[in-house]
Amino acid sequence: MLETLTRSRAATHTFQSLSAGYRGNFSLPQATRSLEERSKALKCLRQEIDEKDCATEVILFTVIILGHSSGWLSDDTSEFGLEHLLAANTIINGLLRDYRDDTKKSELFYLALAPLERLPIRNPLLAKVAKRMDTAERPHSVVGISSELLLLLGSVGRLCRRVWETNVSHSTLERKLEAQLLQWQPPPETPELEHAIVVARCFRATGLIMLYGLDQTTEREELMAIQVKTVIENLKRIPESSPYYGFQAFVLAVVSSEVMDKDSREFFVREFHQLHKHNRLRANYQALQLAQEIWAKQDLGRKVTLPQIMGQKGWSVMLG
Repeated sequence: MLETLTRSRAATHTFQSLSAGYRGNFSLPQATRSLEERSKALKCLRQEIDEKDCATEVILFTVIILGHSSGWLSDDTSEFGLEHLLAANTIINGLLRDYRDDTKKSELFYLALAPLERLPIRNPLLAKVAKRMDTAERPHSVVGISSELLLLLGSVGRLCRRVWETNVSHSTLERKLEAQLLQWQPPPETPELEHAIVVARCFRATGLIMLYGLDQTTEREELMAIQVKTVIENLKRIPESSPYYGFQAFVLAVVSSEVMDKDSREFFVREFHQLHKHNRLRANYQALQLAQEIWAKQDLGRKVTLPQIMGQKGWSVMLG
């Protein structure tokens, strides 16, 4: 797959843009070359689409990576590359029409599994791809065994956004999604699967926390506390040397806003700082600032949630 990607000028410039951004801590002016390479990538991408001289899978990869990274060098917290991700969704639907359990295509489809609630409902065939990825002989190098869970988290995110924006509950769908998350069970643990299972447990617990946060009754707050504890316990089991380290940006952003005790808050602060040291993305600090703002309001007795604060600020940062 790497050989295929490097045949594309757009993909090559995209790699170079990410590399330059990382070396410059994704901050201007140190990372100016990252913007230059990104501009070249966009120009080449348009040419490759027009000339049809590049594999569709490579175009998909380039479009999604450009989308995910669109806000990394910007202070605009409303920027998250939606136009790129919508385009990628269209490409994915086209690829799925011809999908025949092709391993190389499956390796790329993980890019479509990010739990982004602003994307339209995904193609049902993605569930087939996700299941195949989760039951493969070896865990996926990026998402491990969490493909089906990530698709499910996308559904949870779309439900949550609908409830927050309309203030109308959808209890039947909530119960259905909760049941699906609770029914998920990891395979038997082996040394190779250990970290992949830990990551999956974090995603599963995060989805349940999102659902329980829609209607915070005393019973649901107790259930949420159990899932928060599960996340913390499993995050402690992921060393920075693990190939899966870095997955937790989404998890940290969601779960940190629901903790009340000092020790848990200090744990999440350390995790945010460690993650920023690892990937150098300012979005991690922005998410920490949101969490700290929520904690301050909660300490004053106010019931606030992460989506409420983000909505008030118009924030739609892409966490990496």
